[in-house]
Amino acid sequence: MYATKPLMKQAAIVLAIFLGACGAGAVENTITNAADLAVKHVNAGQAQKLVADKTIVTLDIRTPGEFTAAHIAGATNLDFRAVDFEQRLTGLDKSKTYFVYCASGNRSTQALPLFKKLRFQSLYHLDGGFKGWEKAGLRLRSEDCETARTNPEHLPENVCNLSPIRGSV
Repeated sequence: MYATKPLMKQAAIVLAIFLGACGAGAVENTITNAADLAVKHVNAGQAQKLVADKTIVTLDIRTPGEFTAAHIAGATNLDFRAVDFEQRLTGLDKSKTYFVYCASGNRSTQALPLFKKLRFQSLYHLDGGFKGWEKAGLRLRSEDCETARTNPEHLPENVCNLSPIRGSV
């Protein structure tokens, strides 16, 4: 009878260690899952609907020059190549929903691990980038349409609802 007490004590210790390890694993999985931001990849048509939702923050992570030339209406420019890119991302509200794009999808794809690291909660990525947006003939901000009237060669025909004779927007 006395020999069973040490065995029960050992079994209790093993059980406690096992349960502790399982509990730690659960915490680790939660942390891992929190870091594994579920990025939703969208095409230009789906992205257009997102942009219409004024609660979503649109981030254009191209260079300021690319942004100035043309961008999606309502977008905020955060240059992926800037030295303070991570610092600027850190300052954003992680609880908001973000829609991110670059020129072709390359830089924005490279930025996704950083969004995960910084624990953003909701993120949409434009597959094909701004080029895909333009190729789909989707509208740009109105200032770009003003440019299109004087220099229409750089934009697809229907981006700014320009008539074939380049009438007013």
